[in-house]
Amino acid sequence: NGKKWKEREEREERKKKKKKKKKKKKKKKKKKKKKKKMKKKKKKKKKKKKKKGGQKWNE
Repeated sequence: NGKKWKEREEREERKKKKKKKKKKKKKKKKKKKKKKKMKKKKKKKKKKKKKKGGQKWNE
C-alpha cells in the first residue's frame, strides 16, 4: 500500500506540473486581439444589409 501511495503522489505532482504548462499557453491568447478587429469589419457588413432592407421598404 505504501508503494501505491507514493505512485499517487507522483501522479498528482505531474498533473500540477501539466497545469502550470497550460497557464503558459494562455499568454498566446493575446494574439487573438487581432481577430477582434476582424469582427468589427463584419459589423460594417451587417450595416450594409440594413441599408438593403431600407431599399425594400421604398420599393
